[in-house]
Amino acid sequence: MKIQKQFYIYIVTNLIIFLACSTEKLPPTDMDGHPLISKFGTIDIDLVETTPIVFQDKVYRFEYVREGYWNIKTVPQRMVKK
Repeated sequence: MKIQKQFYIYIVTNLIIFLACSTEKLPPTDMDGHPLISKFGTIDIDLVETTPIVFQDKVYRFEYVREGYWNIKTVPQRMVKK
């Protein structure tokens, strides 16, 4: 009787685990079944490097700006008078 009870517990436990693992939400896709990609613009090609980082469900973009970049909006540290 004890083995039969353990067997039922084993079956029920495995069934719960199987159902919990098989109900994953699929990622969004386009009409052809490809992963859906949302494009929000472009990155200027003269920046040299941009690194996207996800932190607490937000996407941040770190940029390295090349010296002489035509659209620089900040002053490089070496040009700041102390």
